[in-house]
Amino acid sequence: MKTILEAHSRIYGKAAFGAIHFDGGGQGAALQAAIEALEHAQTQCLERPIHPSEIHEACEYLTSLSDRAGYHVQAFKKGLAIAEQSQRFEATQTALRMISRQFGA
Repeated sequence: MKTILEAHSRIYGKAAFGAIHFDGGGQGAALQAAIEALEHAQTQCLERPIHPSEIHEACEYLTSLSDRAGYHVQAFKKGLAIAEQSQRFEATQTALRMISRQFGA
């Protein structure tokens, strides 16, 4: 079972989201990598609880782009901590939908 950081590393190497942004990859690539990391966490949360530390980098990057996104990122992180599987999935799905909508992804 892959972790969020493994999925991120697979897609973008070991570069931080901000490094992707400033490294010529552009904000679009960094934004897509961050959202993909959250999507991966959201799909995995049905199988097991996901610890927010695994997606901390993606959440920090998205929050740095928009104060309004920070609210939805926090809701996503709180959703990951819900013990009951279906409630955890629903909470993260709702927050992820709002994050994606925020960035037009």
